Amino acid sequence: MVRIAWVAVVVSMGMSGADTAAADASGAPSVAPGSPAAVLELLAGSALREEDAVATGVDVETRPFISHFVSLRIGASYVSPTRFRGQNPTQLGARVQVAAGWSRFELGIGLIALQHADSYNSGRMNADLSLDIALTSHWRVRAEHWSNSDSSIPNIGRDIALICYRF
Repeated sequence: MVRIAWVAVVVSMGMSGADTAAADASGAPSVAPGSPAAVLELLAGSALREEDAVATGVDVETRPFISHFVSLRIGASYVSPTRFRGQNPTQLGARVQVAAGWSRFELGIGLIALQHADSYNSGRMNADLSLDIALTSHWRVRAEHWSNSDSSIPNIGRDIALICYRF
């Protein structure tokens, strides 16, 4: 069995690589006139700590609107069933994040509403943290962490690794 299965596709509608790679003197990405209002992303990768747990998702992210580096990300996630500390069924989640990007990095912070509590996080409402690193104008990687912020036990958290491609 493969410990971490990497499978990913990110589809960005209507934004060229030049638009995503360009940055102003502060490091904030520049937004070309006529750029789309939002970008669609399809994501896939692996949830860590679990044997062969597949993680996928879809996000819609607005173009930067505050000082050209803060955007809003709305999305949905799926993690396959696991046997960590008992049986954990398929987990679905809906999330909203505020994302801020500088140069090649983008940090997201927000909330994710999960389908049910599991042995990673006891609550259905969790904090959702993410870090994206652009490898090129098309390729990037994302690390996500879901946590109930120690509001109840257990609070192990769930870590997810994704690789992404933008058209």
